[in-house]
Amino acid sequence: MTTEKLTKDPVPAGYWRDANDALIPITKVKAIDKDRDRVVRDLCVEAQKASAALLAFKLTAMQSVIDFVNRSLAEYDAKLGRQKGQRHAVQL
Repeated sequence: MTTEKLTKDPVPAGYWRDANDALIPITKVKAIDKDRDRVVRDLCVEAQKASAALLAFKLTAMQSVIDFVNRSLAEYDAKLGRQKGQRHAVQL
């Protein structure tokens, strides 16, 4: 791992930080290990994008349901809740 977002200390030029947090001279790191690291980093970037997109969808979906419930309550002049104040949407 050349430059690392996950660790607090930057990796000095010419070194690689291994899984045990040890600094290894870059010349001793095999090409396959560098390739593996690149693949994992690329996948992590894609996973972070997917996670952000899923969060955005979740927030939009929740707001849509809240808006629908509020419109429904207003249209039918109804109150949401039961005697003890529990709020329930229709269970799917």
